[in-house]
Amino acid sequence: MIECAYGFYEKVQLALGRKKIPPEAPIPPTLKPRAISSETTSSLSRFFTGVVTSLDEGGGMIDQHVYFDQSSILGDERIDVGSTVHVQAAREHQQAGWRATRVQLVVCWKPDASSDSHMVVGFISNLGRSQGIANDGNGDFRFPLTAVGDNYRPSIGDWVHILVLEQDGTTTVSAVAPLRRRAFNGVVTTFNRSEGTVDGNVFIAAGVVDNGYRPRLGEEVSGECVEWKHATPWRALYLRPSNGTKSLVKSDHPVKQNSAVQALTRSDLLGDKEGIIINGLGDFGDSHVGDEVTVNFIVTNTNEQDLTLVSCRLLLPDPNICVTIEKVDSSNPSPKISSSFSPQEVTSPKSCDPKLTIYGSNSSTLPDSSAIIPRNGGLIKVTVKLTAGDVGCTSNLLIFNFGSFKIARAILASVKDDMVKLLSASNSTVSHQRSGWSQGSYHTKMRACNHPGRRPMRPVVAKPILQRKMKDYPVPAQLRDMEEMDTDITVIQPQLAEPLSLDNYQDVFSTLLWLEEIVKEREIRKHDLTSVILNPAGAYLGLTVPGLAEGRPKLLIGDKVIICRPGGTDSDIHYEGIIHKIYGEDIQMQFNQEVQEDLAGEECDVMFTFNRCPLRRMHHAADIAIMLGAQVLFPTCPTPMPPLMVLDSIPFYNSILNDRQRSAVTRIVGARCRPMPYVLFGPPGTGKTITVVESILQILFQCASSRILACAPSNSAVDLLATRLHDSGQIVSGMMVRLNALSRSTPPPPSILQYCVTPDQVAIAVMHRIVLCTCVSAGTLHTLGLAPGHFSHVFVDEAGQAAEPECLIPISLLVGSSQGQMVFAGDPMQLGPMIGSRLAGRYGLETSLLERLMERQPYKRDPRKFADHGNFDPLVSTRTTCSTVLGTIL
Repeated sequence: MIECAYGFYEKVQLALGRKKIPPEAPIPPTLKPRAISSETTSSLSRFFTGVVTSLDEGGGMIDQHVYFDQSSILGDERIDVGSTVHVQAAREHQQAGWRATRVQLVVCWKPDASSDSHMVVGFISNLGRSQGIANDGNGDFRFPLTAVGDNYRPSIGDWVHILVLEQDGTTTVSAVAPLRRRAFNGVVTTFNRSEGTVDGNVFIAAGVVDNGYRPRLGEEVSGECVEWKHATPWRALYLRPSNGTKSLVKSDHPVKQNSAVQALTRSDLLGDKEGIIINGLGDFGDSHVGDEVTVNFIVTNTNEQDLTLVSCRLLLPDPNICVTIEKVDSSNPSPKISSSFSPQEVTSPKSCDPKLTIYGSNSSTLPDSSAIIPRNGGLIKVTVKLTAGDVGCTSNLLIFNFGSFKIARAILASVKDDMVKLLSASNSTVSHQRSGWSQGSYHTKMRACNHPGRRPMRPVVAKPILQRKMKDYPVPAQLRDMEEMDTDITVIQPQLAEPLSLDNYQDVFSTLLWLEEIVKEREIRKHDLTSVILNPAGAYLGLTVPGLAEGRPKLLIGDKVIICRPGGTDSDIHYEGIIHKIYGEDIQMQFNQEVQEDLAGEECDVMFTFNRCPLRRMHHAADIAIMLGAQVLFPTCPTPMPPLMVLDSIPFYNSILNDRQRSAVTRIVGARCRPMPYVLFGPPGTGKTITVVESILQILFQCASSRILACAPSNSAVDLLATRLHDSGQIVSGMMVRLNALSRSTPPPPSILQYCVTPDQVAIAVMHRIVLCTCVSAGTLHTLGLAPGHFSHVFVDEAGQAAEPECLIPISLLVGSSQGQMVFAGDPMQLGPMIGSRLAGRYGLETSLLERLMERQPYKRDPRKFADHGNFDPLVSTRTTCSTVLGTIL
């Protein structure tokens, strides 16, 4: 079931000695929040986390309106009034009452108080008989399978949260849970024998469906899934028809209607009993078509009398599996008698040639001698041979019938086709070279660098495949010429004179960004130096740059510097240096090793460059943001939808929030008008950031399928968000990550260093439930080819200070997500984004997206309709106000 606030994260909070909910007194069960995801709710079925409100002899009520009986309860834990439970409910029609089909108690775990706990994010890289290995990008964590919850069967590639305990110098993994988990309703889009997909993004394998049932294309199904590291971002844990009339089962969830699954999960069938011990595992592992693989079971009789194996059969017939029984003499391990039979049930006869090997059908027989297990340690060896045929995963049950009792063992196999390897993407890192700029002496010198500089060393980590490379977006020559001649730009770009719309959106912002780039080039060229000396500084060459400390020019670590001999022309040799360190007005660079010694102490001319990457990211975001649609970029009328989550009597983590702020949190979490942006605005000091922090915490703990991207234009604003989240006492490493650019020169606050990573670690960082970075740094995530819906929520704080294309970088990551929600917080009346080009500013680049949205009809002030809500529509916006208590604190 879905791990919500009272599941895996409850374990983490308890492990760290933290309370889940701030108030001193325990919250009554009737006041605990109930979260319902729209992705998990349909008109006839729903999944939620609720509280048992009453009990009777046959069952009880959950949240006072969902009935359950004893047959729907999973596991052996006792359920009482006030127990928090995960619930799968259904009803016959829209006017009918809800009835729970599956109920599971949420059990909290608490480690030793003296232990040191922390949580990491990783993916399962290997699974064995009794343990698994998870990798977090820096190393492996071995965990026993007992650390995995009973309601989750892991698979290689699953993204997981790992709770690590360090005690007395020993590191152990105490709990492993899916990173994200959700219920789903969808349509089968592909299915071939034993594998397929639902809605193209949920993978279904043989192990999650009953062998007696095969989903049909176009059929509506429902189930639960977890996030994993494959082309389809989700893996189904179980599957069933949406109407609930026929059960499609999973191997790790008992379903009452299916005897096969009952058999697989009944401890009385799987356990040893009556003095019979069966050792061995029936897992064939991975095999390929045509392979023959065997596994062995040793059956030992510890009784004082002989026992007879009456019959042996597979629960589900499979012509590819053959079983051989051999009697083993304890003093002589070589087999004395053997008999093979097909997977159908075989009954012991009265006599048979002991040398005869039988392959057959229901009439095949076993010799008496091979069915009798001698007393006091007598052994029988059972060999199960698989001839790999159909591609896919197979799960079955081998049942040993001893007359008065039965014992079963699971049979698992995964058959692969060698040809599939040819279709897999290469894991090698793809390298991309940036093309040279095409116009003017500035770009000629950039191309003329025969000796590229050496970049700063980065930590050695596994780099992700750059699945999507941004285009170069060079400035058109005609636009450059007209800007330099101060000619009317609308002659060649008439759309600048038109009202901004979805039709001209991309063209307008591309032109404005090019105009800004032209000015940036011109400004940085004003700081070029002539006839200066490059001074040796250890492994670097140093250079003093007048005005650098004041940001004139504004240089960053990683920027390129082009040098040539004094008075050099475009045809001369140019050398490229990379800035490694910046100290006040001094920079330290590294050049190609072949020329660095020759350049030391030499006089040269220096040309500075600026990093085009932020502008390219804005171009790229403007290209794809139009796919967000008019309801996001040009909203006209709110269209209320079912809420993403329903929060009843919600307990707030921050007790100083005033009524207006609490209402905003409830609206943001509900997201009734998605995908329209929710706008949180107000003067400085009115608590916009703490409202954003509270909203993030509520979404994190109440919606198990959520992943949040929180951004701001500046590092200081992002650091403030991270600090506030950390200070809430609810966040630990493994839940949140702060992504820093390699060029960042100022260190983050010490309190959030444990969350900080660089883009080299982005492949793992992007999987955390909360990702914080600047708007520009969010462009790094665009190169990863993330699946639609990777982020469920995007927050942009201080949105009034970001140019619209800059704000598009994070929110365009919601393209393709049908349930994504974006939130902008800021003050549209404050100073807007800093734009260098007056021409670009005049045509709209100095207007933030927040300010432009506030001019749209849904966000305008309307005292007549919304007098009780600060004069603004609460479905799409909230104007924050400063209460007396909050004003005193701030």
